[in-house]
Amino acid sequence: MEMSGEYRIPAPREEVWAALNDPEVLRKSIPGAESVNTIAYDEFEAVAKAKGCPVSARLKGKLKRVSYTRRTLPP
Repeated sequence: MEMSGEYRIPAPREEVWAALNDPEVLRKSIPGAESVNTIAYDEFEAVAKAKGCPVSARLKGKLKRVSYTRRTLPP
């Protein structure tokens, strides 16, 4: 599963940053997520359930937060 995009959140920067570091907030924002656990400062382990027609799967993977600034983005 790949999730990407840009979102503007009408809240103070400190509150948004705290939410992005909260495993429970991340769990609620990932479709099908059953659990999200912190394993490093910028890395999380997640378990999610995916269902499609006659098949369902339970997936385990890592999430890594990547931060970009305008100077590091490709042209």
